[in-house]
Amino acid sequence: MTARDFAAGESIDVGAVVEVKTARETSTHFIGPKSGGLEVQIGKKEIVVITPQSPLGQNLMGKKVGDRWAA
Repeated sequence: MTARDFAAGESIDVGAVVEVKTARETSTHFIGPKSGGLEVQIGKKEIVVITPQSPLGQNLMGKKVGDRWAA
């Protein structure tokens, strides 16, 4: 499965590459249908595969750029 191009304002869904910023760090995730936990190195960036069923995946699904949530 490859990452999909999302239009501005489109909700996060399977196939999205998402950058999550916290006060302490920034992490990049690919939301895939399976293989959660797999870590992929692309250049100098580490991308962790998560599924929509994972706790983080559940929080991200349906969100849009700039949305916030409490963990």
